[in-house]
Amino acid sequence: MTSPIASRAVERVAELLEADRHDLLAVIVGGSAGRGEAVDVEFGDGVFLRSDVDLLAVRPLLWTQRRKLDRALERLSRELYDGDPSAINSWVVTRGQVEKLRTVFAYEAKVAGRVLVGEPVVARLRLGARRRGPDVRHAREIVLHRLAHTVDTLAAMETPASSAARARLGSRLARHHLDLLTAASYLLGRREPSYRERLATFESDASLATQLRNSISRGFLERQRRSLRLRSDPGLSAETPCAALLGDFVRDAARLVGSPIFGADAELRLKLNSDGPRLVAYQLAGCLSARRPPARFGARHKVWLLERSLSVLGGIARAAATGGIDAAVESRREELSALRLEMSIGLRFLRKARAA
Repeated sequence: MTSPIASRAVERVAELLEADRHDLLAVIVGGSAGRGEAVDVEFGDGVFLRSDVDLLAVRPLLWTQRRKLDRALERLSRELYDGDPSAINSWVVTRGQVEKLRTVFAYEAKVAGRVLVGEPVVARLRLGARRRGPDVRHAREIVLHRLAHTVDTLAAMETPASSAARARLGSRLARHHLDLLTAASYLLGRREPSYRERLATFESDASLATQLRNSISRGFLERQRRSLRLRSDPGLSAETPCAALLGDFVRDAARLVGSPIFGADAELRLKLNSDGPRLVAYQLAGCLSARRPPARFGARHKVWLLERSLSVLGGIARAAATGGIDAAVESRREELSALRLEMSIGLRFLRKARAA
């Protein structure tokens, strides 16, 4: 399903850059909008769930257009996304930085994104990206980010949830579930840059499909097909119980994290003793209060955040299976709020540690 809103936003950004390039060397549309997988979902109350537009831009070393570009994109975002100033995002880096970037987002943008400015520059970036591929550590972090997004959504959910809110939650959970296959795909050395291509590859390759079924579960690929349909169909999202979607997502995420596919971080998980979680929680709080160097945030902290979020979300999923999503969220409201803060702190220092 193609998103008319995201397509229009991309065209307007292209027009904006044609009128004023803001001294940028190159601009690529990444994410689902760049791959042609962006979706608009309209619910019964007239509220949309819309795909954002993410831009990867290459700037010269000396660049003074940051604030001007931000204001222009914010105005455009407010106009096209009903007042939302952050639906069109830009990640602006130097050429040297973008060549070194090996996150999954940067890799897919360079390889499969839509080029708005600087085709010769992007052509060279693509050659380097295809040769080096993404860093698998960032593939592991996809799971952590999707768990954090789920925590955010549930913590902000009003109860009792309306049918439209349930449909939105179902559509988001479907997307998070699809990104479990994204993480597994890159961890297994595959580089297909879209949801449909990844699913088609695993369904057509018996050895890959067997590896996933043995490591995660036999029904994992079947649930991926369902998630691909749910992501863009509000009717299906509304009809599928949120408790079932949340349970499938959390269980499959836990199985992936505990599988050999996940690699080093899963091995580190086994080394955490009974005092480990308390120690890591204390260190995270200390990072915030004492403003310690971001390098102190390491793999142990990531593992603790994975375990903590899987534990809390798993409890909510089990309670929702018997008592419904509203009662399950309400009974864990305080725990969700605390976890939301912990995840926010952890991800903030993870970003700083990567940039250090």
